[in-house]
Amino acid sequence: MSINGKNDVVAVAIIDGKTVPVDEEKLKAQEEAEKDYKYLIDIGLIDDEEYKQKSADRSIIEQKQQIEYVSKKDIFDKTYEENKGLSRLKLRGKLCSALRPFFNSKEETDEFISKNLLRKRHNVNSKKNRAWRKARLANFNYFCTFTYDSKKVDENTFQKKLLKTLQNLSSRRDWRYMGVWERGGKTERLHFHALIHVPDDQMVGEFTEVKDYNTEKHRMQTQLVNSYFGERFGRTTFEPIEPQELDFSLNYILKYIEKTGEKIVYSKGLFMYFQSDIFDSDIIMKMTDEHPECRCDKYILFDNFTCIDDGEIIGEASAETIDKMTHCNN
Repeated sequence: MSINGKNDVVAVAIIDGKTVPVDEEKLKAQEEAEKDYKYLIDIGLIDDEEYKQKSADRSIIEQKQQIEYVSKKDIFDKTYEENKGLSRLKLRGKLCSALRPFFNSKEETDEFISKNLLRKRHNVNSKKNRAWRKARLANFNYFCTFTYDSKKVDENTFQKKLLKTLQNLSSRRDWRYMGVWERGGKTERLHFHALIHVPDDQMVGEFTEVKDYNTEKHRMQTQLVNSYFGERFGRTTFEPIEPQELDFSLNYILKYIEKTGEKIVYSKGLFMYFQSDIFDSDIIMKMTDEHPECRCDKYILFDNFTCIDDGEIIGEASAETIDKMTHCNN
């Protein structure tokens, strides 16, 4: 087994679909023996049949073309992705089984796994924080579920054309959206959940009102079935949401980041922050600096603080005022 310095790279072979370590010293010795056998054949001291009998232990040699050099982190990530649907205990067992051959002790293996599970958790939390910040500034007014009718499109066409349609609506009608793909229940049928902001007078198609029971909220709900998407793909529902309902709708989407590792699909024009100068009188207190690497001061402000853009007072903080401010992602 080889470990090349900082990159923590190991030599592995894929045998019966499993990643196993390769002893490179043994491999090198076998390669030298291979050369010796071929030399003996060339000078006529042994024939091919005798060579095959003497070189029975050539499993690694024969799989030389399948040898790869990967990092332990790559092995962790591959195993994690293949087993992320398992319970935490079973997932850790799978990780330990895959990584133990590459460490000198169980303690080293456990330490490496714990460190990388923490990395995964940090990445999930970062994605959630990014989503929350973007959602707070987007003024989403619909929670939508896009499904497809097999008589109209197949799964691949649905996925590609829906995203293209939403991209066009974003650029032409200023729609903003964020969503995730999900496979539903027993059928494993693909659909797309999204929070969408549709500006006034920029809706497409016509709505038909449908009432049914929401199993998540445990109450009757009114949904709007959209004809534009229905004609192209299949049943598509638009559920109006109020600002106070945003938390529930966003949490519904975010659970798929952790549960299945789904990536959030974002439209252009969604930002995490808005820029504003502030009056000293709007500051409640300075926040404790928990992250010394942060280069900016953080303050807690009154809810009705004054928004100021390039010296101009825009107004008291509100959705309408914030929409007029300069936005950014860092």
